Amino acid sequence: MSSRRQAEGMSLLFSSENDGLDMELNVQEQFDGYVITAPNFSSPIRLRRTSLNEAPLLLELTKRQMDSVLKEAWKGGFDWDDWYRDLKRAIISQEASVYQIYVMRSNFFAGYLWYIEEKDSIWLTSIMIDEHWQGKNLGKILMAFLIYLARIRDKRFVRLGVQRNNTRALHFYLKLGFIAIDFVKYANTLILEKEVLPFYQNHGPLSW
Repeated sequence: MSSRRQAEGMSLLFSSENDGLDMELNVQEQFDGYVITAPNFSSPIRLRRTSLNEAPLLLELTKRQMDSVLKEAWKGGFDWDDWYRDLKRAIISQEASVYQIYVMRSNFFAGYLWYIEEKDSIWLTSIMIDEHWQGKNLGKILMAFLIYLARIRDKRFVRLGVQRNNTRALHFYLKLGFIAIDFVKYANTLILEKEVLPFYQNHGPLSW
């Protein structure tokens, strides 16, 4: 593992091979997010903090992709108004992070990433990728980024919830080595967890 400082922030070469993702990322922290470069993706990826006036864009993408899944999982009881209020609270909160994803080569909006840092884990609240960019390794790159983030924050786990009827997403996470640790019956949702190896068990100590 190698790392270096740049004028705009911290740049770290990070390998997630031992975490089952088999990829190397260059992550540069900036004042409003991160820039991620991966050899298996055609362009650098920018994660930029979301503002409140951009929340409708995230709502539209999520409803387009998840409305039928959530209605089936919650047996018609899912409330998008509640979800949208939670999203807006997260955007202005100091305890949650909501980033829009841009493919820098074309400045194309490719989705968003919403997570919370908990005591011993990173909790992935939501990850949505625009249909145009699905199947192109972007999801794997973002999961590798969350493992990187958990590692530099000294977290032991990455955790998330996925509906059992969302079979494509469930297969994706299980293939990455997540395991089921709980089940929320009323939402037909599995709680998944992946243990994060500390730096000294993976590629040696972190050095700047």
